[in-house]
Parts: sequence; structure tokens; C-alpha cells
Amino acid sequence: MIDNSRLYRSAEGYTAMMAAYDATLARWPVPYECLTVPTRHGATHIITSGDPAAPPLILLGGAGANATRWLPNIGELSKDFRTYCLDGLGETGRSAPNRPSYRGDAYGEWLVDVFDALHLERANVAGISRGGWLTLKIAIYAPDRVNRIVPMSAQGLAPLSLSFLVHMLPVIVFPTEGSIKRLTRFSSAPNLPPDERLGQRIYLIFKHYRSNRSRVPNFTDDELRRISAPTLLLWGAYEGAYNVTRANERAVRLIRDLCIEVIPNAGHTVSDDQPALVNARITAFLKQT
Repeated sequence: MIDNSRLYRSAEGYTAMMAAYDATLARWPVPYECLTVPTRHGATHIITSGDPAAPPLILLGGAGANATRWLPNIGELSKDFRTYCLDGLGETGRSAPNRPSYRGDAYGEWLVDVFDALHLERANVAGISRGGWLTLKIAIYAPDRVNRIVPMSAQGLAPLSLSFLVHMLPVIVFPTEGSIKRLTRFSSAPNLPPDERLGQRIYLIFKHYRSNRSRVPNFTDDELRRISAPTLLLWGAYEGAYNVTRANERAVRLIRDLCIEVIPNAGHTVSDDQPALVNARITAFLKQT
């Protein structure tokens, strides 16, 4: 197993996060296999599920997350696709601790290397939050390698909102159970019951993990114009991390083959808040011809 313990505040914190990873994987609702593949930016750990002959679907999580965050979605998505849930570089999973710059081509190179290691000429790609940024990145960097893409709550289209920064700052500076609960509540729809497992996951991340605080740039107009893949842009109705109106205006103006949908009764954590709706919409969109 790759040693990325230097990403954590203590050896005990690293042990706690890996135990949480294993505990979530023990609840994985479908058969799976774990792979580790080489890339020029570091070894990458992947959880695969579904029929190997089914169309491939790469799944990318957000900042501080890992492949196990797809637990609410993987049962349904693996019925129709060969799913590949990636542990991001320098994140809380089991990939290399390397943290390439978000500027330049490094993350596009990384994903192309993953495709090559998996022998995927082309694949569908979906991701949430920072994973949505990565989804857009591969469609910009290597448009010939993607079929359809589903960026959800995607970073990179509009600046982070002041409200999100106000909720995030206390968690980064001095995480407490109260500040983390407020952030979790802000990230979800206001009338949903608190997701205790999601809250515990976020608590462990901010308590033990040294977050990557590198600035993630918004994509330029020219970059977004390079996206040729059919694109489903998904937002929760209570998205609070970005100015969705501004993000949608840019997407409509610049992405040539675009569908935008809003998932009701969901926030920034849209695939956790409404997994059944999100799973159904992703599946329907990716199966279009």
C-alpha cells in the first residue's frame, strides 16, 4: 500500500482515516476490485466495479475526498457501467501524496495516464466539486479520450461564494465539531435530515488531514470552448458554493453541446443528498446515442 501518511497531522490521524476507508469499503454494495496504476505524477489507487465489458465510467471526488465517497451511487451506476472510482493524488485515499499544480496540464496528463494504464481508449467521466473541475479538465486537455461528461457542483466555472468561504474558513483554521456541522448543513439542502455518515467523514478529514490549499483556477473562455463532449451540468437546487447563475451563463455561452439540470432538494453535496435522482439522470444521459 502506498504510504501517504505525510498528508496527515499525526500517525494516529492517518490510521483513523485508513480505518474509515476500509469501513466504508466493507459496505460497498457490489463486488469490487482494487487496482493501483502508475502515472507520471504518481501511483493512483482505483476501486473498480461492474461488468468489465460495460461502457467505462470514471468517477472523480472532491477536495479531501476519496473513491469511497461514491458509496451512495455505485450500486446503481455499476449496473450499466464499468465504474472506476479514483483516489485523487494528494487526497485522503490511497494514491500517491504528490500534489501537482492546478495550473498547466498536470491533471490532464494524470488522467490520460490513468486511461492508458486501464487500456481505455475513451470513457465517460463524472465528478463532483473539485472532481467536477477534473472532469472539465480532461475534456479540455484530451477531448478525443472522453465520450460524455457529467460535472456536478463543478468548480472552475465561477468564483467561490462569500457564504461558502465564511463557512469554510473556521473549519480550515480551527476545526471543531460545531463548525464542521455548520459546514455540512450549509452544503446540503436545508430540509434534509443531517447525514451523520457524511458529517463524520468531513469531521475526520478536517481533524486529521492537511488540506491542499493551492488555488484552483477558473477555466478561461478559450479552455471551455475546447470541450466537444456532450456535457450534463448538474447542480443542487440549494447550491451555495458558487454563483450558479454566473456559472451557467458561461457554460451556455462557451460549451457547445450542453444540458443543465437542477436536482431538487439537494445542495452542494448533490450526489449524497439525492443519490437516486442523480444516479438515474447520469445513467440516462450517458446511455444516449
